[in-house]
Amino acid sequence: VMVSEQIPQWADSLVRHSLDPRYPDRYTQGMASMTTIKVSTETRDRLRAMFPDATMDDAVNAACDALADQQMLERLDAIAAKVMTVHGEALDRLGR
Repeated sequence: VMVSEQIPQWADSLVRHSLDPRYPDRYTQGMASMTTIKVSTETRDRLRAMFPDATMDDAVNAACDALADQQMLERLDAIAAKVMTVHGEALDRLGR
């Protein structure tokens, strides 16, 4: 008896389907690049409330992007403040 004859037809079909590149959204394929992040239920609920139509992955990515944008704006504000200070000092030296 061949090994393939011992595998139930439904199991063989399931394995073939989960490995088939025509079905990229299969759970078993997508989980290879995922991980688990433990958060409190309150944090999970906040993410769901903030991003009601998003997956948790999309919600976390959006939150990370928003934080990165905020940090960039803070750095730009600090740079702008330095430029204005230097510019002001230069104008003072010129007597303007």
